[in-house]
Amino acid sequence: MAMRRVRGLFFGVGLSALVSCGGAAVQTPPEQADERVDVAAPAPTPTAAAAPPKDTALEPPQKVDSLLRLVPRDAVLVANVPPPEKALAAMDPGLRAGLLSELAGGLSGKLGLDPTLVADLMKSFEGAVVFAGPATPDGPPEPMDRFCYAARMSDGALVTKALDALGAEKRERGVFVVRSPKGLEVLHGAWIEGPRVLAACLQKEHLRDAFEVGHGRAPSAEGSALLVKERASDPFIAVDLHGMGAGTKSPPEPGSRLFVALVGQPQGLGLDVRFSGYGPDFPALGSVLDAAPQVVMPKLPDGALAAIGLSTQRSSGKTVEDVLEVVLGRSTSPGSAQRLLKRGLGDIGIELADFEKALGGEVVVGLYRDPKRPFSFDDASDDPAKDMAALVVIATKDADAQKKSFSSFHVGVKPDKKDTLRGNTFTRDTGDGSILHIEMRPGFAVIGLGNKKVALDAVRRFGKDTNTLATNPAFLTARAKEKAASHALLFFDPALARLIADPTSGAKPGTRVGGGSMLSLVLFPSDRGLELTATGDGAAELLGIGAALAVNSVRRYTASAKAVEARSTVSMIARAAVAAYEREQADAKPGTHRLCKSATPVPSVVPRDTTYLPSGKPGQDFEQGDTTSGWRCLQVSLVQPIRYQYEYRAGGNYKGPKRGGPDPGKDGFEVSAEGDLDGDGKTSLFTMTGKIQNGTVVLSTQMFLSDQLE
Repeated sequence: MAMRRVRGLFFGVGLSALVSCGGAAVQTPPEQADERVDVAAPAPTPTAAAAPPKDTALEPPQKVDSLLRLVPRDAVLVANVPPPEKALAAMDPGLRAGLLSELAGGLSGKLGLDPTLVADLMKSFEGAVVFAGPATPDGPPEPMDRFCYAARMSDGALVTKALDALGAEKRERGVFVVRSPKGLEVLHGAWIEGPRVLAACLQKEHLRDAFEVGHGRAPSAEGSALLVKERASDPFIAVDLHGMGAGTKSPPEPGSRLFVALVGQPQGLGLDVRFSGYGPDFPALGSVLDAAPQVVMPKLPDGALAAIGLSTQRSSGKTVEDVLEVVLGRSTSPGSAQRLLKRGLGDIGIELADFEKALGGEVVVGLYRDPKRPFSFDDASDDPAKDMAALVVIATKDADAQKKSFSSFHVGVKPDKKDTLRGNTFTRDTGDGSILHIEMRPGFAVIGLGNKKVALDAVRRFGKDTNTLATNPAFLTARAKEKAASHALLFFDPALARLIADPTSGAKPGTRVGGGSMLSLVLFPSDRGLELTATGDGAAELLGIGAALAVNSVRRYTASAKAVEARSTVSMIARAAVAAYEREQADAKPGTHRLCKSATPVPSVVPRDTTYLPSGKPGQDFEQGDTTSGWRCLQVSLVQPIRYQYEYRAGGNYKGPKRGGPDPGKDGFEVSAEGDLDGDGKTSLFTMTGKIQNGTVVLSTQMFLSDQLE
């Protein structure tokens, strides 16, 4: 843990900024059991009388015009990380502030540094590069162990303060070393005061290599074919897939690479993706598929949260079999695609030849949600999929083949009592609120699946409603910026997505929110593997919405995990109340049973984003009460830290009914857990009730939950 904290000083700010800018998350290397650094007990520093050791092997360059001039040309990974404020300038201000706050808090916790110092360091951060060198025979095999980092910081005093807090051993020329308790050197770096650059590597040799590049004695990554010159100042990550896979059983072939950049634009952030994957693991789709004009997507009914258009336009002389052969991979035996197609289509009665003739050049999928059913992140039981449906539209080109295929389908499909067949329409109602509905129309096969109401509405509106994506301002603006023909076209409505990510945003569907909202993907006709480019202008919106979804998802997951405590404890106390009733009490006549009287809440106030350790002293917390009342009557005693206030009430004045929960009445009891996990003052409530009926206690079959993620 301590070693990760030290490494986090050099990697954390830059990498977290890179993630917040949409780049790939680069993980720090795993800890080595014998190389942990105890920051709380740093390695001894030289005494005042002793001169610090001189490291003649490391000579930092005193002039660094560009951080890329510290990166060796043969690096297998290079990432450019601008300051978060600059990279996220196009993001919604509220989302940007929230994301930066989450970033600062996370770094403070991971580094074990004062939150104010971390916040000041982030303000001082002016940009960084993260890079990893190539594998060498004597070097570490894992790319993560070859990582280096160089950042420009405006305030050297803050860097010095952070290094001191982390117990760095300082040497001449700004060089420093971090040692493990056993004296092993586990991190090497330098603070180059003139150009205000902080550089660090996990391995000393890689730091030396970076300094050699900085002195001009070795070529830098500025001339590397891995980078894209016009994107050098943009946030980007470039990966040599062949170099990264060196030493693995089947690495990608030479020339395989990935480049992803966020491009600054007047109205937001654009996206530039370039990928080349060569070898048997990468299907050469560009050799069998042509780009499609994507004319079907605009016909989708308006209100789609997202839509994707895929080309099924086969290249000249190519068939569906050829496409599937490529998808299956080069290692499959000849004829595998034909056998698979015939078997799959044959199971539902469709002939391969008819399917080939009927299939047009485009398939479009639109994702819809019931607008009257807003999704709540605060309700863990709210499954977003239950109120959503997909509309699938398959373009067809041969009416006779289409008709024949559908006729064969409803004859070949296994009959089910839930099936309905009327003319050119097939419907299967699953009975749980979901549906599969297929309609054959001139030029199209229209399929709705998912939520019954939403799916049928989308199918009904397709081709009949004048309000389509072609009338959506967000779609029109974004579509005008993308290529006329592409292999894939992805659109998302930023306002609808924002409503799902943040139901309180007040965003209106179809309106523009910052940048664009479309991604276009084009394949290149290569027989070596998969080559593609993807461009779009919706990066800022995707980042903001993705960040909001990620933050909420993590919060839901964390809160749900913590809520296990409340659920199990409330259930345990409720069972204890039943057991106490069933026991004959000493001060009562034989055969007399009665509920324990109410117990004092523990703790006295609801914990607010913290835990409470109950006292085990007599007369305090769960040691209060007597044989007829309170916790001692219930025989409940908790000694571990708790996140909730627990209470047992009998006879009335219950918490649950005020929030919509059950009221067990004067002959019952209620066990409750109330918490405030996020510290915002709004509490969650878990209750379980019991009631005396015919001389026995009947527990509620379900636990009542109110705002359980609060």
